[in-house]
Amino acid sequence: MTASPFQIGDTVTLSSTDSHHICDVLRLPLSATLSIVCASSGQEFEAKICALKPAVQAKLEQISKSTPISMRGDTLVVPLLKGDHLELAIEKATELGASTISVYQAARSVVTVEESSAPKKLLRWNRVAEAAAKQSARSTLPTLNFFASLDAAIAGHDSGFFGSLNPSARPLRSFKWHAPCALVTGPEGDFSPQEEALLLNQGFRPVSLGSLVLRAETAAIVILSSANAIWGDFSEHEMP
Repeated sequence: MTASPFQIGDTVTLSSTDSHHICDVLRLPLSATLSIVCASSGQEFEAKICALKPAVQAKLEQISKSTPISMRGDTLVVPLLKGDHLELAIEKATELGASTISVYQAARSVVTVEESSAPKKLLRWNRVAEAAAKQSARSTLPTLNFFASLDAAIAGHDSGFFGSLNPSARPLRSFKWHAPCALVTGPEGDFSPQEEALLLNQGFRPVSLGSLVLRAETAAIVILSSANAIWGDFSEHEMP
Protein backbone atom coordinates (compact mmCIF):
# COMPACT_ATOMS: atom_id res chain seq x y z
CA MET A 1 0.00 0.00 0.00
CA THR A 2 1.10 3.58 -0.59
CA ALA A 3 -0.36 6.81 0.76
CA SER A 4 0.03 9.19 -2.21
CA PRO A 5 -2.58 9.35 -5.03
CA PHE A 6 -1.36 8.17 -8.41
CA GLN A 7 -2.46 7.43 -11.98
CA ILE A 8 -2.07 4.79 -14.68
CA GLY A 9 1.42 4.99 -16.14
CA ASP A 10 3.06 6.13 -12.91
CA THR A 11 6.02 4.20 -11.51
CA VAL A 12 5.84 3.77 -7.75
CA THR A 13 8.59 2.81 -5.32
CA LEU A 14 7.58 0.42 -2.57
CA SER A 15 8.68 0.59 1.05
CA SER A 16 11.69 -1.35 2.30
CA THR A 17 9.33 -3.73 4.15
CA ASP A 18 7.25 -4.46 1.04
CA SER A 19 10.39 -4.71 -1.11
CA HIS A 20 11.87 -7.29 1.25
CA HIS A 21 8.65 -9.30 1.21
CA ILE A 22 8.45 -9.28 -2.60
CA CYS A 23 12.13 -10.04 -3.23
CA ASP A 24 13.14 -12.30 -0.35
CA VAL A 25 9.89 -13.97 0.71
CA LEU A 26 7.79 -14.20 -2.45
CA ARG A 27 10.88 -14.14 -4.74
CA LEU A 28 8.97 -12.44 -7.52
CA PRO A 29 10.91 -11.72 -10.75
CA LEU A 30 10.95 -8.67 -12.98
CA SER A 31 7.67 -8.21 -14.90
CA ALA A 32 5.68 -10.07 -12.23
CA THR A 33 2.21 -8.62 -11.65
CA LEU A 34 1.33 -6.90 -8.37
CA SER A 35 -1.76 -5.30 -6.87
CA ILE A 36 -0.91 -1.80 -5.67
CA VAL A 37 -3.37 0.02 -3.40
CA CYS A 38 -3.49 3.73 -2.63
CA ALA A 39 -4.11 3.82 1.12
CA SER A 40 -5.69 7.28 1.06
CA SER A 41 -8.30 6.48 -1.59
CA GLY A 42 -8.54 2.69 -1.57
CA GLN A 43 -7.99 2.70 -5.34
CA GLU A 44 -6.41 -0.56 -6.51
CA PHE A 45 -4.14 -0.89 -9.55
CA GLU A 46 -2.61 -3.76 -11.44
CA ALA A 47 1.11 -3.14 -11.83
CA LYS A 48 4.22 -4.84 -13.18
CA ILE A 49 7.59 -4.91 -11.44
CA CYS A 50 10.13 -2.89 -13.40
CA ALA A 51 12.99 -2.84 -10.84
CA LEU A 52 13.96 -4.97 -7.83
CA LYS A 53 16.95 -3.16 -6.32
CA PRO A 54 17.62 -1.13 -4.24
CA ALA A 55 13.84 -1.00 -3.77
CA VAL A 56 11.04 -2.58 -5.76
CA GLN A 57 9.50 -0.30 -8.37
CA ALA A 58 6.30 -1.10 -10.25
CA LYS A 59 4.56 0.56 -13.19
CA LEU A 60 0.79 1.02 -12.86
CA GLU A 61 -0.92 -0.52 -15.89
CA GLN A 62 -4.64 -0.53 -15.17
CA ILE A 63 -7.25 -0.03 -12.48
CA SER A 64 -8.33 -3.26 -10.81
CA LYS A 65 -11.99 -4.01 -10.34
CA SER A 66 -12.31 -4.65 -6.61
CA THR A 67 -15.29 -6.43 -5.12
CA PRO A 68 -16.90 -4.24 -2.40
CA ILE A 69 -16.92 -5.74 1.09
CA SER A 70 -20.51 -6.45 2.18
CA MET A 71 -20.64 -6.80 5.94
CA ARG A 72 -23.41 -7.11 8.50
CA GLY A 73 -21.11 -6.79 11.49
CA ASP A 74 -19.09 -3.91 10.11
CA THR A 75 -18.05 -2.42 13.47
CA LEU A 76 -16.28 -4.50 16.10
CA VAL A 77 -16.08 -3.02 19.60
CA VAL A 78 -13.44 -4.96 21.49
CA PRO A 79 -11.82 -4.33 24.90
CA LEU A 80 -8.16 -3.94 25.71
CA LEU A 81 -6.74 -7.43 26.14
CA LYS A 82 -3.53 -8.68 27.70
CA GLY A 83 -0.43 -9.72 25.79
CA ASP A 84 -0.83 -10.03 22.04
CA HIS A 85 -4.46 -11.16 22.29
CA LEU A 86 -5.80 -7.79 21.13
CA GLU A 87 -3.52 -7.77 18.10
CA LEU A 88 -4.83 -11.22 17.17
CA ALA A 89 -8.41 -9.90 17.35
CA ILE A 90 -7.48 -6.87 15.20
CA GLU A 91 -5.71 -9.07 12.67
CA LYS A 92 -8.64 -11.46 12.28
CA ALA A 93 -11.27 -8.70 12.27
CA THR A 94 -9.38 -7.07 9.40
CA GLU A 95 -9.25 -10.36 7.50
CA LEU A 96 -12.99 -10.80 8.10
CA GLY A 97 -13.77 -7.38 6.60
CA ALA A 98 -14.66 -5.16 9.57
CA SER A 99 -14.76 -1.52 8.48
CA THR A 100 -14.26 -0.13 11.99
CA ILE A 101 -12.49 -1.61 15.02
CA SER A 102 -13.08 0.32 18.23
CA VAL A 103 -10.87 -0.63 21.18
CA TYR A 104 -12.13 0.41 24.60
CA GLN A 105 -10.88 0.42 28.16
CA ALA A 106 -13.27 -1.95 29.94
CA ALA A 107 -13.95 -1.75 33.64
CA ARG A 108 -12.46 -5.23 34.07
CA SER A 109 -9.66 -5.04 31.50
CA VAL A 110 -6.50 -6.62 32.87
CA VAL A 111 -4.35 -4.00 31.11
CA THR A 112 -4.81 -0.25 30.85
CA VAL A 113 -3.71 2.40 28.37
CA GLU A 114 -3.31 6.06 29.24
CA GLU A 115 -4.94 8.35 26.69
CA SER A 116 -1.58 10.08 26.21
CA SER A 117 -0.03 6.82 24.98
CA ALA A 118 -3.01 5.84 22.80
CA PRO A 119 -1.52 7.32 19.56
CA LYS A 120 1.51 5.03 19.86
CA LYS A 121 -0.75 2.03 20.42
CA LEU A 122 -2.95 2.99 17.47
CA LEU A 123 0.13 3.19 15.25
CA ARG A 124 1.05 -0.38 16.21
CA TRP A 125 -2.53 -1.63 15.75
CA ASN A 126 -2.72 0.00 12.32
CA ARG A 127 0.46 -1.82 11.28
CA VAL A 128 -1.14 -5.09 12.35
CA ALA A 129 -4.27 -4.26 10.35
CA GLU A 130 -2.25 -3.30 7.27
CA ALA A 131 -0.35 -6.59 7.34
CA ALA A 132 -3.63 -8.49 7.68
CA ALA A 133 -5.17 -6.54 4.79
CA LYS A 134 -2.26 -7.49 2.54
CA GLN A 135 -2.54 -11.12 3.60
CA SER A 136 -6.24 -11.24 2.75
CA ALA A 137 -5.93 -9.19 -0.47
CA ARG A 138 -8.12 -6.48 1.03
CA SER A 139 -7.84 -3.09 -0.68
CA THR A 140 -9.03 -0.94 2.23
CA LEU A 141 -7.97 -0.67 5.86
CA PRO A 142 -10.37 -0.62 8.80
CA THR A 143 -10.66 2.55 10.86
CA LEU A 144 -9.11 1.95 14.28
CA ASN A 145 -10.14 3.97 17.34
CA PHE A 146 -9.35 3.91 21.05
CA PHE A 147 -11.88 4.93 23.70
CA ALA A 148 -11.36 5.33 27.43
CA SER A 149 -14.69 3.62 28.21
CA LEU A 150 -17.40 1.44 26.71
CA ASP A 151 -19.80 4.38 26.96
CA ALA A 152 -17.61 6.41 24.60
CA ALA A 153 -17.03 3.45 22.27
CA ILE A 154 -20.73 2.84 21.58
CA ALA A 155 -21.75 6.49 21.40
CA GLY A 156 -23.52 7.01 18.10
CA HIS A 157 -24.69 3.39 17.90
CA ASP A 158 -28.32 3.05 18.91
CA SER A 159 -28.45 -0.72 18.43
CA GLY A 160 -26.29 -3.78 17.96
CA PHE A 161 -25.39 -7.01 19.68
CA PHE A 162 -23.07 -8.03 22.49
CA GLY A 163 -21.69 -11.40 23.52
CA SER A 164 -23.26 -12.51 26.78
CA LEU A 165 -22.85 -15.41 29.22
CA ASN A 166 -26.37 -14.86 30.55
CA PRO A 167 -28.47 -18.06 30.17
CA SER A 168 -31.28 -15.97 28.68
CA ALA A 169 -29.09 -14.72 25.79
CA ARG A 170 -30.33 -15.91 22.41
CA PRO A 171 -28.08 -17.26 19.62
CA LEU A 172 -27.31 -14.95 16.72
CA ARG A 173 -29.22 -17.14 14.28
CA SER A 174 -32.48 -16.34 16.10
CA PHE A 175 -32.21 -12.70 14.95
CA LYS A 176 -32.64 -11.23 11.50
CA TRP A 177 -30.85 -8.04 10.48
CA HIS A 178 -30.85 -5.92 7.35
CA ALA A 179 -28.00 -3.45 7.82
CA PRO A 180 -24.47 -3.13 9.18
CA CYS A 181 -24.30 -3.04 12.98
CA ALA A 182 -21.95 -2.82 15.94
CA LEU A 183 -20.84 -6.04 17.65
CA VAL A 184 -19.45 -5.74 21.17
CA THR A 185 -17.43 -8.21 23.25
CA GLY A 186 -16.21 -8.04 26.82
CA PRO A 187 -12.81 -8.47 28.50
CA GLU A 188 -11.32 -11.48 30.28
CA GLY A 189 -13.47 -10.78 33.35
CA ASP A 190 -16.64 -10.12 31.30
CA PHE A 191 -18.67 -6.91 31.35
CA SER A 192 -19.29 -5.18 34.66
CA PRO A 193 -22.98 -4.93 35.70
CA GLN A 194 -22.85 -1.22 34.83
CA GLU A 195 -21.49 -1.92 31.34
CA GLU A 196 -24.12 -4.57 30.66
CA ALA A 197 -26.87 -2.20 31.80
CA LEU A 198 -25.42 0.50 29.53
CA LEU A 199 -25.54 -1.82 26.52
CA LEU A 200 -29.13 -2.86 27.23
CA ASN A 201 -30.25 0.74 27.72
CA GLN A 202 -28.56 1.69 24.44
CA GLY A 203 -30.59 -0.92 22.56
CA PHE A 204 -27.94 -3.61 22.22
CA ARG A 205 -29.17 -7.20 22.40
CA PRO A 206 -27.37 -9.96 24.33
CA VAL A 207 -26.39 -12.94 22.20
CA SER A 208 -24.99 -16.35 23.07
CA LEU A 209 -21.84 -17.49 21.30
CA GLY A 210 -22.36 -21.13 22.26
CA SER A 211 -22.27 -23.34 25.30
CA LEU A 212 -18.51 -23.03 25.85
CA VAL A 213 -16.82 -20.11 27.60
CA LEU A 214 -14.57 -18.48 24.99
CA ARG A 215 -11.42 -16.48 25.52
CA ALA A 216 -11.99 -12.78 24.98
CA GLU A 217 -10.12 -12.63 21.66
CA THR A 218 -11.89 -15.76 20.41
CA ALA A 219 -15.29 -14.24 21.26
CA ALA A 220 -14.46 -11.17 19.14
CA ILE A 221 -13.58 -13.34 16.14
CA VAL A 222 -16.62 -15.60 16.59
CA ILE A 223 -19.22 -12.84 16.90
CA LEU A 224 -17.94 -11.06 13.79
CA SER A 225 -17.62 -14.14 11.58
CA SER A 226 -20.92 -15.59 12.82
CA ALA A 227 -22.90 -12.41 12.15
CA ASN A 228 -21.82 -12.29 8.54
CA ALA A 229 -22.15 -16.03 7.95
CA ILE A 230 -25.65 -16.21 9.46
CA TRP A 231 -27.19 -13.04 8.04
CA GLY A 232 -25.56 -13.14 4.61
CA ASP A 233 -26.21 -10.46 2.03
CA PHE A 234 -27.93 -7.28 3.25
CA SER A 235 -30.97 -7.77 1.03
CA GLU A 236 -31.91 -11.24 2.20
CA HIS A 237 -33.67 -10.44 5.48
CA GLU A 238 -35.91 -7.89 7.08
CA MET A 239 -35.84 -6.48 10.57
CA PRO A 240 -37.60 -8.59 13.21
